[in-house]
Amino acid sequence: MSEFAEGFAQESGSGEKRLLFNEDGGLYVLTRPKEIEVVNKWRWDSHSLNAGKPPSSPVKLVLNECLEFTFKTKQDISATFNCDGLKKTFDCGLKVKRTDTYLDKGKSEIDLLGKVNLILDKVKYPSLEARCGSMFASGQSIV
Repeated sequence: MSEFAEGFAQESGSGEKRLLFNEDGGLYVLTRPKEIEVVNKWRWDSHSLNAGKPPSSPVKLVLNECLEFTFKTKQDISATFNCDGLKKTFDCGLKVKRTDTYLDKGKSEIDLLGKVNLILDKVKYPSLEARCGSMFASGQSIV
């Protein structure tokens, strides 16, 4: 897996279960002799055309006797190493800087002309200018 949650995983032994992730979406297939069944095919952007749906329940693949791969969402992908009493889980999901927007932090108000205004709680969510002003007032340096 790359830092963009791109890569693949294949179950050991029979290699029946396979997961493939790329920049557009993912593919979950079951391979049997002379047959390939596409269980799920999806795009990360659920609003795009023919987006499909990711698996509704977690997909676990046993990569070898000590390594297990689990996919839940693009942000929740893990690999678990379990051997000789040592167990470590590695977080392989996509990490984003923000999961919310400024629109989540305010209330909307409609004025007399029908224009929607966003009203932020300036005490709870101060602006960058207010935060920088308080830093300089307290004597902290930026560097």
